[in-house]
Amino acid sequence: MKKKIGYISFLVGLFVILSAAPALAAESWKLGFDIKASWYPHLERLDVYVDDTKVKQIDANNFLREGANAPTIPQHIDIDLTSYAKLGSQIKIRFYKIADTGNSWVLLDNVSILHNGKYVRYTDWTENKVPADTGLTLIQVYGDEQRLVFRRSSADGEVNAKDYVEFVSAPLTESAELDIKPSSISFSPETPISTVPKSITISAEIKNIGGLNTGNTVKVELWVNDVKKSETPLFSVSSSSSQIKTFSYNYAGGLDKVEVRVISSDDARINNNKAIRYLTPAKPYILFKDFSATPISKYAANEPYKSWKTQILTNAKTYLSNPGIDGGKIRTIAFAYLLTNDKSYADVATNALLNINTCDGTSFADHPYLDCERSLNSYTQSFDFLREYIYSSRNADYPVIQEKLASMASDVKWRTFNNYAYDFIETFPRKAMLGDTNNHLISENSVLISVSSGLLDYHGDKIDYLDAPNTAWISARNLFEESYVGSPLPVARLVNGEGGYGIQGGYRFQNAGFLADGMVIYNSVYGISPVKKYPLARGILDMPVWHTIPVGCEPPEKGQASGSSSWGEEYLLTGLFEGQDRINHQWYIDNVLTEPYCSQAVTADVVSRALLYDNSYKAPLKPSWGPTDSYFSKENAMAILRNGYAPDFDATYLRLIGHKDPVWGNAQTSHSYQGSYTMWSKNAYLISERGDERGFSTWPPNRGGFGYSSFIFNDNLAFSTLEQFGTVKNPAILESFMSSSSIDAANIKTRVSHLTDVSTDTGNNVPRIEWERSVLFPSMEYYIIMDKLTSGTSYNFDMTVHYGGTEPDTSAAQYDSRYPVIGNLTIGGQKVGWWSTKETVTKSTNSVRWSTKSLSALKGKIPQPQHDVELITYIAPLTSITNQRAAQQFGDYTKPSGYMWHPYIRSRQSGTTVKYLTVQYPRDMTALEAEPAIKQVTVTGGSGNDYALKITRGKIIDIASTGDGELITAENMKTDAEGAFSRFDESLKYFIMKNGSTFSYNGSDKVQLSKRLQYFVMNYYGNNNFSFKVKGSGSVDILIKGITSSNFTIKLDGLPFKNYSIIGKDLKVTTLLSIHEFEVTPGSSSKITPTPTVTPLPTPAPTPPVTPTPVPLPTSGIVYSFDVESGSGGWSSSGLWHITSNRYNSSNHSLWYGKESTKNYATGGANSGVLISPYISLVNISKPILSFMSWYQTETYNLSHDKKFVQISVNNGSWINLKQITYKDMAKAWVNQQIDLSTYVNKKVRIRFYFNTVDGNYNNYEGWYIDDITIKGG
Repeated sequence: MKKKIGYISFLVGLFVILSAAPALAAESWKLGFDIKASWYPHLERLDVYVDDTKVKQIDANNFLREGANAPTIPQHIDIDLTSYAKLGSQIKIRFYKIADTGNSWVLLDNVSILHNGKYVRYTDWTENKVPADTGLTLIQVYGDEQRLVFRRSSADGEVNAKDYVEFVSAPLTESAELDIKPSSISFSPETPISTVPKSITISAEIKNIGGLNTGNTVKVELWVNDVKKSETPLFSVSSSSSQIKTFSYNYAGGLDKVEVRVISSDDARINNNKAIRYLTPAKPYILFKDFSATPISKYAANEPYKSWKTQILTNAKTYLSNPGIDGGKIRTIAFAYLLTNDKSYADVATNALLNINTCDGTSFADHPYLDCERSLNSYTQSFDFLREYIYSSRNADYPVIQEKLASMASDVKWRTFNNYAYDFIETFPRKAMLGDTNNHLISENSVLISVSSGLLDYHGDKIDYLDAPNTAWISARNLFEESYVGSPLPVARLVNGEGGYGIQGGYRFQNAGFLADGMVIYNSVYGISPVKKYPLARGILDMPVWHTIPVGCEPPEKGQASGSSSWGEEYLLTGLFEGQDRINHQWYIDNVLTEPYCSQAVTADVVSRALLYDNSYKAPLKPSWGPTDSYFSKENAMAILRNGYAPDFDATYLRLIGHKDPVWGNAQTSHSYQGSYTMWSKNAYLISERGDERGFSTWPPNRGGFGYSSFIFNDNLAFSTLEQFGTVKNPAILESFMSSSSIDAANIKTRVSHLTDVSTDTGNNVPRIEWERSVLFPSMEYYIIMDKLTSGTSYNFDMTVHYGGTEPDTSAAQYDSRYPVIGNLTIGGQKVGWWSTKETVTKSTNSVRWSTKSLSALKGKIPQPQHDVELITYIAPLTSITNQRAAQQFGDYTKPSGYMWHPYIRSRQSGTTVKYLTVQYPRDMTALEAEPAIKQVTVTGGSGNDYALKITRGKIIDIASTGDGELITAENMKTDAEGAFSRFDESLKYFIMKNGSTFSYNGSDKVQLSKRLQYFVMNYYGNNNFSFKVKGSGSVDILIKGITSSNFTIKLDGLPFKNYSIIGKDLKVTTLLSIHEFEVTPGSSSKITPTPTVTPLPTPAPTPPVTPTPVPLPTSGIVYSFDVESGSGGWSSSGLWHITSNRYNSSNHSLWYGKESTKNYATGGANSGVLISPYISLVNISKPILSFMSWYQTETYNLSHDKKFVQISVNNGSWINLKQITYKDMAKAWVNQQIDLSTYVNKKVRIRFYFNTVDGNYNNYEGWYIDDITIKGG
């Protein structure tokens, strides 16, 4: 059990005990925990029960309150249970809703139950919800039974008055409880180690803080760098006593992770019985191990390093006379010592470190806590630069500086892990807030990674609270996996609704610098690359390379202020990537972070650039992420379809934005992007995405379609702004995409279930609306947008297009202290005085035109030649189109010229299912670009409600269609695709099908597929040369029609492909699908073979192989039963799965993943195995339910390790996850698991139990047992 370390000094006096425990008597019981909450006394309370007797009631009135925050900082509670509890009692902690309104949460930490001052076993908790479907939520964070969260959020479901949820303890039992902490481990000699090799004595003290003695069942294992080195013989530990065990280890230098694991079958909480310390060298190790290998040393004679060195030394000399406690100055001076070996620099920097202060909110001027944390980041790196010097020349100062750093780090940790919870706003006074509140958590977790990593050799008074290596791990996990405070999503995702890092999110300098430092240090110290380990980290850190808008930087002040600073951190991050990705980052630095595009954004300080940036990687002209310049990321729920990058001012650019995850933010800055898009072309901002409410005294409703190019429902309903709780109400997922040399495509699906009435600002659940938006980018010239909305209820659907611009019309009258953007709007051929007369026009038309000026200049740069750019919008079907006004930010939102009014249109259709087919065609008016002829054409076939457009430019004829999957004809194009496009230029050049299987042109069949594919693209090059690209799953037969050659050379993804056949004038190719490109050229092939029969990939043969045994099945009742009492029963296995009598639910046997010899599944490395059933027929079975008994003891606090899956295979197909057994499923007890198999009725299935340790760590648990497997029909 982790004992709570005393709170830091500035919390003295805030410690509150609600119910003081009596003096320890002959018999005493006490429940203790720390509490922080956001709740109201008239809405909810916390009740504590012993069995069915209510012992204590706690609500917000028990604390000093600041609004809903009560207490505002964690406070400790002890509750006397002496008169009620006894061995065998059960403790219930109940969260009770008095009224059905209001979101709230309660966080309990360090939960303990003591009997006569000794720890007793009270876990595992049972989670109880009354009623079972209440929206109240229970969470054991990281699976830790000592950290409990109660939550009420409208996003979690409906809640009524008198609903409650509760944690119910296991019956209280006396137990041994073994305890080891970092301070329990000591080294002789202590770290850091100045000379190697060195023989080290490692001592570990194991305490028994429980009420029972252990048997002779305890052993201690020594692991170094995750490899087991030694273990003790078995021994016992009496209650209230301890044992010290010693090991010898030969230290050879570097960073050695020393882990002591205590193992005993008598222990109550085995997950807690490990502690880690590091053996460290007395020299730098955070960012480099050998200074001569750093870029500034390797390339000292080359530019830019030569100039950077001069700049660093010049700055350092300037700072020498008075560095104060400025972290940046101290770091520069310390780095100058590394560059020169001049001890005068080292002495000044060391003296400055001796004068640093704690983060008390008074030592720093502007944002005291943030400024302190920024400095702490620099202090830690300075100390590391000077580590060898201080240890060898000023040894007495070494622990003094360490203690100061540890004190400051403990302060940050306390405020980050304990003070923060669901409101994500610091509850200290305003002076403690950042300028941008989104930055708190992402900054502080990043700082904790850096400072904890720099204190791995610390062994002072705060060693247990700081727990440096564990703090670094938790902080990285907070950022990219899940929040330690019980938030449903990781911190980094919470500060940006797009799931990525860039525009409209947590982009300020302090954020980017902290994050970059933290991630680089995490990679350097622990050898864990965040871009490999965490998908979200890759999305965030890689975002600037792909996400920059065409002006080069974030728009405020047109490219130079505010969020532009984050882009410079690419200098630090490049080394985290490998191969082509690293070259892509290099290209970005060379071509974007330079004059004249983004120079002021290069804010990574010169020390970081000199130390981390290696420009020996030479980039090609442009990154080769794919065959085009476009970017697609399912993780970031975003597609950017473009034909150039930031330096290409003539680039055409459309960003299609989904929304996967919640975002922290208030109502004025929380955006509702779902499915919207923004567009640039020819250096003009044509479609805006920068709806924002902060710049107006009476703000217009900038939600959903009112602020972004998406939809408005029933006149006033729009997407609700995002909430920090639960999940996004209307998730918009990038479902699929295709990038090819001729056309790019992307598809976002949005499930709409919650809308806000902007006239009353009230949100409500609505009948589900399915909205699919697809974008095509033919020949990287213009865009085709296909929308389909389906609902069981009739709606008025208004598709909106928000027209933008960068230039304010300062000659126009202001409204609400804001200018309009320069631009002319024409609807159905009628010019609209959208601003001059506030004219609103409603016309039945297909056509809208918007013209505006191109970007005038980046901040501080020579103005660019401006030109007029027009966007032609053509919408099918013919609808009623009207115009309105909204707000956009492009510049400083405090200025009339930076926050501007712009027009938008609404195109209305009504019904339960509607479709739109829209062309967005940009052209440069100054260059007199030809105007395309666009018209809606007739569609035949299908069941109606299908549309097609014809776009003609000279000899080029483009046809686009949208349908329902039925065979339709539009002009010369015939297809069953849900979306299709073709280009004809004297001959058919290419076509694309989305979710289609057949395509004909001019009466000639072109392709037939055996199944629908996500995408199919065909390119014709003449003379029987063609290529096609496919995307889908499973296998498919592709029949290319009307070929005129009998011999072909075919390449699949650049490699020779032989598995095809020619049938008459058709070429047949059969392939397993993912994303593949086929290139076909006429000519002799060494071999033409009949197309083989495609067989699904076989399941790896289990060991030992067992032939499946057919099972006779009834049509109702028990369909299948296996109790493991009569042999294998047709089950096959691999890995450590086997039949055992070690533990079972019934009779005498079960199936176990574990080793009989050791009673665990530790093999010295990662291991996995499967348990596969015979074939089971579910034909004519009504409502089949899979039932089995499960018992496990595995690593539970991390869902990414010791994975336990129940899976199903249909007709010998791939394995599908049915359920993951997690910490929410009770451990160390037989639990009946039931899974509904109704989806698989009339199928032939196999069931598989799959266990995977993932790594070789913490595999000394008992494992996973399965027994009494049945399938029962309804």
